Amino acid sequence: MRKAIILSMAASLLLSSCAAVEDIKRLTADDSSYSQTEDARQDAEQTAENDPTQSGAASKPSRPKKAADDEFSVPEHDPIPAVPDVPAGTPDDGIMPIELTDDTGYTDEYGIFHYSDMGILYELRDMAYEASEDKTVDGWFYPDEFSNAAKMLYNVYPDIFWTKYFYYECTDDGKTNIHIDLIDGIDTDKIPEMNKQINQKADEIAALANELPTDYEKIKFVHDYLIENTHYEWDKQNEAKNTAYSCLIEGESACYGYTTAFQMIMQRLDIVSGLCYGYTPDFHVWNYVWFDDAYYWIDVSADDWEKDENDRITGYTYFMTTDDHCLNGRTTDDEYNYFTPECKSTTHDFFAENKLILERYDFDTVNAICFASQDNHAEIQFTTKAQFTRAKNELFNDGMAWNISALDPGEEIYVLFLSDFNIIILYWK
Repeated sequence: MRKAIILSMAASLLLSSCAAVEDIKRLTADDSSYSQTEDARQDAEQTAENDPTQSGAASKPSRPKKAADDEFSVPEHDPIPAVPDVPAGTPDDGIMPIELTDDTGYTDEYGIFHYSDMGILYELRDMAYEASEDKTVDGWFYPDEFSNAAKMLYNVYPDIFWTKYFYYECTDDGKTNIHIDLIDGIDTDKIPEMNKQINQKADEIAALANELPTDYEKIKFVHDYLIENTHYEWDKQNEAKNTAYSCLIEGESACYGYTTAFQMIMQRLDIVSGLCYGYTPDFHVWNYVWFDDAYYWIDVSADDWEKDENDRITGYTYFMTTDDHCLNGRTTDDEYNYFTPECKSTTHDFFAENKLILERYDFDTVNAICFASQDNHAEIQFTTKAQFTRAKNELFNDGMAWNISALDPGEEIYVLFLSDFNIIILYWK
């Protein structure tokens, strides 16, 4: 007798265990209490300072769009962009780890069908789109193929936001019973309409992005749009508030919602991208993209900072960045990742792309960067801890930030220090 196999992929972890990346300390400039002796300044320039950390979010909910009708089917758009042709080894021979194929499995000598990971993927997809919790299929699943299919599902179909756990059990008569737990707080009768809404919204955002001339600008537009139209909200008791639907339609979400919404839009722009799961140290999820023959990390939710509902800023610390930067203090989790890229190139790193990496601090350069800013904030990275500390002391402790010429009379200026990255962020309102 063949022993039944039961396997559960803890998909709910993706929906219920994400937390804000805590690596930012907010300091507000106040024109009192900024003084430091020269000896203390020199000491500070020679040492690496470790700041406590905290992070935030943004808000501006978008209005839900009414579905045209109640009909529902698998979205027509191709969820997988074309695989780029690149030389072997730069950075990965396969480049895109998931290519949809017609290989759904094989029939053995006893007439039993054995599903491939792709065949299981399609079965899980169809069940999810039908909001079906139970199904029996002819054939057997195996653990490795099932695990691969579950890892692929949200990369390929990020608009599936209502599923939680997947189970299967193979029976002795050559069949497999599949069960899907749906997340709490969603009316299954409304899933077709809700899915149609997020696909329409993703189409609208992609259409706006496609008006821009380069893929880099399109990627940045989507990053900024999601931040400016979403309030970071982490509610571990409400899984439905951490989905692509809550991000795109309700205007609030945690990391998983930002990430799957971003993935949906990248697919429409034919930009190779994917999801990465890991720890910050809390369970977290972010994106990668393929641009100009290299992979880059993007963490939209980590760039969404909010002091209060009237004080928001779109950050770029985790926009188009590298392993050395993004994975500083993080680990990736291959138990969930179908593919984890190597992000080594600094060519299009945000700070390199915008000439915001300084070998030495001087006020005139910082002032010029701020004056050229189009959105009332500037992010500047220093190559050494000593120069970062020197800039921190002069701008903040000595109050030179108040002399920045981009400031209008009466404006307030805030200074954020990211000591792990030697980054100083200034923003004013």
